[in-house]
Amino acid sequence: MVEEIYGRKCYCCDEDLETVFYYCLTCDYAMNVACVEKPPLLAIDHPKWHEHPLALFPRWTSLNCNLCALVHLSCPIYMCPPCDFVLHQTCISLPRVIRISRHSHRISFTPSFDQGDWSCRVCQRSIDNEYGGYSCIKNGCSYAAHSKCATQSNVWDGVELEDVPEEIEEEVVEPFLRISDGVIQHFLHANHHLRLDDNTCGDYDDNKQCQACITPIYFGSFYSCMKCDFILHEECANLSRKIHHPIHPHVLTLMSGHESAMVKKISCSACPWFCTSGFFYNCFDKGCKFQLHVQCTTISEPLVHESHEHPLFLTSKPDECATLPQRAMYKHDKHMLTLSYGKETSTATHWCEVCEGKDLVVNAAHKSHTLEFG
Repeated sequence: MVEEIYGRKCYCCDEDLETVFYYCLTCDYAMNVACVEKPPLLAIDHPKWHEHPLALFPRWTSLNCNLCALVHLSCPIYMCPPCDFVLHQTCISLPRVIRISRHSHRISFTPSFDQGDWSCRVCQRSIDNEYGGYSCIKNGCSYAAHSKCATQSNVWDGVELEDVPEEIEEEVVEPFLRISDGVIQHFLHANHHLRLDDNTCGDYDDNKQCQACITPIYFGSFYSCMKCDFILHEECANLSRKIHHPIHPHVLTLMSGHESAMVKKISCSACPWFCTSGFFYNCFDKGCKFQLHVQCTTISEPLVHESHEHPLFLTSKPDECATLPQRAMYKHDKHMLTLSYGKETSTATHWCEVCEGKDLVVNAAHKSHTLEFG
C-alpha cells in the first residue's frame, strides 16, 4: 500500500486515486482499493456496443477505442480480435441518445460516420469517420461531435434519453404584458408600467442606467417607468424568461439582482464579476450554482466580432472581453469612444487618459474617434 496521493488516475476506473491505493513500482501501475476488491471482468457480453463477447486485454496498448477514437494507456480495454473491435472500460457507460447545450436537437451515438469531411461542433476539430461519435437525429441536420466532447459535464446534463419520448416544447412565456400601444408591464418590475421612449437626440446621463445590463442609454429605444426611475433598453426588455445557453447543459431562468438570492454574492460563471445588480440568468437545477450576466448570454456560437476576420467559437470560459461595447462614453471626454483593436489603429504610442500609462498597440482599447493621442 502507498499512502500518498500523486495526482494520478486509477488504471481500472480512471477516477482520481484515493488517499490509500495500491501501486506497483516496477510497472508504474496504480489502482484504487475498491477496484482491487472488484477487478474488471475477464470477459463481458455487451450487445449494446458489439454483437460478440469481449475479452479483457491484460496489457497496456496504444489501440484506438472504437467508441471514442482515443488512445488511453491508463484504462483497461476489451477486445474482439476477429472483428478488430476495441472498447475502453470507461466507454461502456456512454449514453446512446442525449441532449447537449450546443445543439437544439437530440443527438445519438453512431458507430461510424459516412464518407466526407466531418468536424466536431464542440471542439471544432476533425472527426475520424471510422470511429464512433454523436450525430443529430433530425433528417437533414449534419451536426456531429466526438464522443468525449459531447459527454463533457459542461455540455451534457448526464441524462440518457434512449427510449424516452421527445418532450413537448414548453410554451414560451413573454417577459412582459402589453398594456397599450408603447406601454408594458415587465415581470421583473411588476408594480409599475413602462413606457417606450426614443433617445434620438443622443443625450445621456451616466446615473440613469438600464436596470438589466447596467449600461447607460446612449441612443435607441428604451422603456422608462411611469412612476419611478426604472429604465430598460428595448432589447433588454425583450430578454427571454428562460433560455438554453451553449456553455451550460441546464435551462437558465431570468432573475433580477435585487432579489434576495443575490445576498450570496455568487460571481458570473462566464466573467469574474459578481451578479449583484442588473438582470442575470440563474440555473435552478439541484446543486448547480451556474449563473450568467445578461451581457454574457449574448455571446453566441459562432461569434462574429469586428476584431477578427474569422468566426470565433466558445470555450467553457468566454470571459468578459467578448462583451465589451463597441461604443462608450467617458465623463471627461465629450466625444463617443469606439473600441479599437490595436494593430488596426496605428503604430504611434497611445497614452491612457485615465491612468496616464502607455497603451500598447497590440491590445484593444477604447479610443476617441476624433482624437489621436501620441
